[in-house]
Amino acid sequence: MNAWKVRYSSTDNQGRATTVSGTVAVPTTPWAGPGTRPLVAFNPGTLGLGSQCAFSKQLAGAFQDEYEGDNIAALLKAGYAVAATDGVGYLDGQTHPYVAGTDAGHALLDIARAATAVPGSGLSPQTRMGLWGYSEGGAASLWAAQLASSYAPELRIVGDASGGVPGDLQTVAASLDGSAFAGFLADAAIGVHTAYPALPFDSLLNDQGRDAVQTAKSVCLAGTTTLLAGKHISDLTTGGLSLDQLYQQRGSDGRTWGQVLEAQRLGLGVGPANSRAQYPVAFPVLQYRGLLDEVIPTSTEDATRSAY
Repeated sequence: MNAWKVRYSSTDNQGRATTVSGTVAVPTTPWAGPGTRPLVAFNPGTLGLGSQCAFSKQLAGAFQDEYEGDNIAALLKAGYAVAATDGVGYLDGQTHPYVAGTDAGHALLDIARAATAVPGSGLSPQTRMGLWGYSEGGAASLWAAQLASSYAPELRIVGDASGGVPGDLQTVAASLDGSAFAGFLADAAIGVHTAYPALPFDSLLNDQGRDAVQTAKSVCLAGTTTLLAGKHISDLTTGGLSLDQLYQQRGSDGRTWGQVLEAQRLGLGVGPANSRAQYPVAFPVLQYRGLLDEVIPTSTEDATRSAY
């Protein structure tokens, strides 16, 4: 393959320009199928918030032999080009807005746009494109599917595969709080606040909470799960706030944590192509899960599927 690390422009949830990093890879074997070589826009699963955790950096190291690298390899062996976004917030001095839906969906659609503009890629802007991701990537790819018709109508997207989708963040939070994977909940709180800074955050943290935030921002997946395992939100907040109490906390723009999290819920306002739905989806969507997924509750995945 030929591969490039890229920086490309995207748009955040407030319509502001932002810069995102990622990787574009194209097989050197000529495409033997119909039309031009297809492209898959790929969003990896949770990697951690540290800037060193960016997928484009990990692909260049030993990580390439593990699960996410195997996904990329499978696509390339099938002859597809791959545009793998790191997601917003992995450049120096930034914080990744983990599980913020609009930001993630835009970043995935924009790397599909960027891939066809890379000199020497040989990719056509009119080529068939697919969206793919699991876990955090599953939410990102499903958000991209929902936003494609309004945000990137020129892209010829023919399908989406979204696995392990955390479709309702409040359901997922209840499952993660105090669990072995509580670090993901810390990442989510940091990520949502990064995307929606009007929400109260620093003022709600106690000393243990401030330490947990610094830890989460500096480590990758293994550190996130091991160093923050078993933590409850009530351990990290002033007055020992429960999740329900946290959701009632109101930001400077008048919205509560609960309202912002509800706005991230997938499947709301979805409809078929050419409908008046908020999110018309004009191509097939596959939702799936791993049988041994320990993190995302089946109930939220079923609810997202039912909403679709």
